[in-house]
Amino acid sequence: MYKQWAQIPLWGINQEKPVQCVPIRYALSGVYIHCNTQALNTSGLQVVWFRDNFGINIDSEFNAFLVELPAIASQNPSGAADDNGGTSFTSEIFTRSNFNHEMGHVLSLLHPFQLLEDLDDTPSMRYSIDYNCDGDVTDNWILAGGLSELVVHNGIWCHPDDVNCGLSSQITSPLDYDGDGIINYQNPCNPQQSELPPGSSLQGCLPEPGCSWDYHSNNIMHYSQYTDCCGAFTENQITRMLEYLSTPEGCLYKEVITDDICLPPMSNLHVLPNESVDDDCAFCFQLSASMHEAYYKLEFFTASDALQYSTGWITGPAGKYCISRSVKYATEYRHGFLPGVPYKAVLTVENVCGEESSEAFTFTLPLLPTHGCLVEPTSEIRIENLYPNPFIDMISVDYNAERAGYLNIWLIAQSSGVADMYLGSEYVNAAGTFSKSFYPPSNTPPGLYYLVLDLDGLIVSNSIIKM
Repeated sequence: MYKQWAQIPLWGINQEKPVQCVPIRYALSGVYIHCNTQALNTSGLQVVWFRDNFGINIDSEFNAFLVELPAIASQNPSGAADDNGGTSFTSEIFTRSNFNHEMGHVLSLLHPFQLLEDLDDTPSMRYSIDYNCDGDVTDNWILAGGLSELVVHNGIWCHPDDVNCGLSSQITSPLDYDGDGIINYQNPCNPQQSELPPGSSLQGCLPEPGCSWDYHSNNIMHYSQYTDCCGAFTENQITRMLEYLSTPEGCLYKEVITDDICLPPMSNLHVLPNESVDDDCAFCFQLSASMHEAYYKLEFFTASDALQYSTGWITGPAGKYCISRSVKYATEYRHGFLPGVPYKAVLTVENVCGEESSEAFTFTLPLLPTHGCLVEPTSEIRIENLYPNPFIDMISVDYNAERAGYLNIWLIAQSSGVADMYLGSEYVNAAGTFSKSFYPPSNTPPGLYYLVLDLDGLIVSNSIIKM
């Protein structure tokens, strides 16, 4: 979402790169609360211990642990990863910056200020300090405690106007510049000239370089307060994360990042947590964590791999699909689904270049409520108005959809002997209220009917009379 920028006068770097797409999406697979006495006394810095004792599916999923990380030395860490290229991380503050930063480590990224970092578009934010204010940074100054001005400070961890946020003691500690036992100033980023004697040679050498905004970056892997509002990855960091995900230990991600329209698709199929049919008589699947799909198809198979039902190919991103109760028979599921019987759902997604990805999920439908399901549920699709009622040749319906999805409309007789009538379909692009008019077949016999709206398998209906 944000531009990547870094200005480093020491090396003549003044760069700003445009906004870049990050083709990585997090899919939450579960939330677990672990109660363990030993864990209460274990620092979150022991990431491997938490991973090995409480990790869930660590061979196929990344694990994030919300635990306490006590302060160490002059630092106050808020997160840690098990490795640069690992499977788990800990954090005591689940902010956007913490989460993305530690996931960056898990996906093999280093800090930009680490000398081991070898990505050429994430320059290290480094500088030297002229401790004795003599105009050069190549000498050692014994009176300052033997500090070498050749020391390159790699860690610029915070806002330049807030030096007490984890910088090394060489930067944050008040310094006695002339060695007379009297502190010359308290704040290297905001020196008070009144602290120095008139005519002092120390005048003008402060603030230190790291106190300038010019020595800070908005890179997510940098220790910076920018990451919550304006954090960005560089192109090479994105590529490295995708390369890590393409390994057998990752997600077999096929890296195609040169053409936005042909990013490889990824199918993601989950049943909603605590799914039942008690409230709305619908058993629903979450499909929206899929990626880069221009089309999708959801198929259901029996235990013997016989096809039970297929949605066919649907245009647009996958959202949610529900197996609903029958409108005609209140104690049955539609399409012949039976409670207590295992089925396999297969979601296939396809991008605009014809590449496909599939994921399967085995499930068993719960028993339907004995009281039936003809009462319209509170759901993501509602019939606001149905008119005229009774109707002669035309039906108009005003409906409200709370999300995008594929809508089918049916007219179903409340008595047997009359075939279900399919009135039409449309793709609802966004949430809102819509109106639609239909002309049922001219030979539709008089009687009682249901007008049925089916949004991705989630059904609502109203009774209507044909004159």
